[in-house]
Amino acid sequence: MPPPPHPRAVSTRKADIHSGPVISPQAKERIEAAIASVETQGGKILLDGRGCTVAEYPDGNFVGPTIVEVTTDMDAYKWVLIELLSKKLMIGMKSLDLS
Repeated sequence: MPPPPHPRAVSTRKADIHSGPVISPQAKERIEAAIASVETQGGKILLDGRGCTVAEYPDGNFVGPTIVEVTTDMDAYKWVLIELLSKKLMIGMKSLDLS
């Protein structure tokens, strides 16, 4: 199945916002490094927000919405829980059952 279309990232001043910029180029690098670590540690990137650009703001620090599948021992999971730096990385975990 092909991946879903990338949600539109725009400036926070737009009425139809889906995702705004992160605070700095360094924050963008940290977020993209966390996303990259998912694949290298055996997780899955289901929706990849790296490389997101906005034509009106070519120098903006945009990271598109991202959905990853990880386990609790992976760096991305720990980073989101410990640092709480970004709400742009959504963690999905598989459960053996619902009981």
